[in-house]
Amino acid sequence: MLAAATTGASGQTSISVESLTASNQEATIDGDVSDVGITADLRYDHEVPNADGRVIELHVGPSESELSQVTFVSEADPQDAATGTVTLEGSLLEAGFTAGQFDPPAAGTTTTEVVVQAVIEVDRANGETVTRTATDTATITIHDDGTITAAVGGEVSFDVQIE
Repeated sequence: MLAAATTGASGQTSISVESLTASNQEATIDGDVSDVGITADLRYDHEVPNADGRVIELHVGPSESELSQVTFVSEADPQDAATGTVTLEGSLLEAGFTAGQFDPPAAGTTTTEVVVQAVIEVDRANGETVTRTATDTATITIHDDGTITAAVGGEVSFDVQIE
């Protein structure tokens, strides 16, 4: 579990985001990829005095430096100490990926790395925001099960000419 704590005049503040595991995905398709969805079941734990708001975000991208938020959930006036789970769903296309990046050639394979990051932010009544993240990388491999066939045939005849 990732955890951090700070101590200030207002007391102890801590937020934990359990480790994030993005499992590799492998699929075999017969057709064209039109979208790649993502579903994240996230657990959180925070103890923040005077909590005024909580936001949990899901970011994805091809690298940690190119992450985009695909979805989030927010709650106004959460309890100061809270533990829970949320399910966030979105599309990798919302993060700048294209369907073509995942679409394998006929009878071929594509492999794409995707970085996934969960973020929790808890705002305090005094304007302070406490933020924690957890990040992992998964590989999505897609095989096209189509077969490539080609045939040629027919009849050939020769006509021998003489002078």
